[in-house]
Amino acid sequence: MSKLPIIGIFDSGVGGLTVLKAIESQLPGFPLIYYGDTANMPYGDKSPDLICRLTRRIVRFLRDQGAEIIVIACNSASAVAADVAVEEAGPGVSVVDVVQPVVDHLAQRSDLRCIGLIGTRATIQSGIYQEKLRRLRSDLEVRALATPLLAPLVEEGFAGTPVAREVIRHYLKNDLFRPIQCLVPACTHYPFLYDDFNDFFWYKVEILNPPEIVARHVKRRLEVQHQLDLGLSHHLLPDQTAIHLSMLTPGFMDLCHKFLNKKASIQETFLLN
Repeated sequence: MSKLPIIGIFDSGVGGLTVLKAIESQLPGFPLIYYGDTANMPYGDKSPDLICRLTRRIVRFLRDQGAEIIVIACNSASAVAADVAVEEAGPGVSVVDVVQPVVDHLAQRSDLRCIGLIGTRATIQSGIYQEKLRRLRSDLEVRALATPLLAPLVEEGFAGTPVAREVIRHYLKNDLFRPIQCLVPACTHYPFLYDDFNDFFWYKVEILNPPEIVARHVKRRLEVQHQLDLGLSHHLLPDQTAIHLSMLTPGFMDLCHKFLNKKASIQETFLLN
């Protein structure tokens, strides 16, 4: 089999590891480079201009590392800086954001009439999910709420604790989400909280899994653009995952090893421009 393309993935912190793990499951053996911008986390409370500048420098780094496809594993960056990422990546490098694959999936779900959407302030205030869904499914009601405390809770290791459950209850207890059939966690940190979401809704509301949807999209894109036969041969290749952080943090290291169930190569790589 010819050399497999390198997949670059980035997020403001540990959240993008949910996308990395899903891609590893769909594409075992593919070389992956992950960049977590922990020094600037969270992106959700940053200005669009700053998010765009941070996105440019990370995309440039991943491109220079040889990535042929770059996944913006951050809803805030996907919402306000997707075009910037495409421009910075340049010709020959494909860019996937985490918004469009989820929107396409929801648009095809004829069983859904009303969904809840939660995410950072940057993602919710951008209105990108609502705008894109209106074009494809104008009949689908979207009830959106910013939940800015959830990503920092995950970064600090509070997922699955009474603290996380109380914050979730505080956000979701109002009547806004009473009629929803599906909750869309529009932040890649939120899969760490799936059990807490299910407990809150008594397992009566579907909790969407965006990382799995994005990973399947990346696989299809590779099959088409790189004309790859994603059969069995790449399964035999050794793990090739490299993780770079703008700042090493104990919380990231601990969550990374627990979540990925392996010892990954992690190094501090601060980007100056």
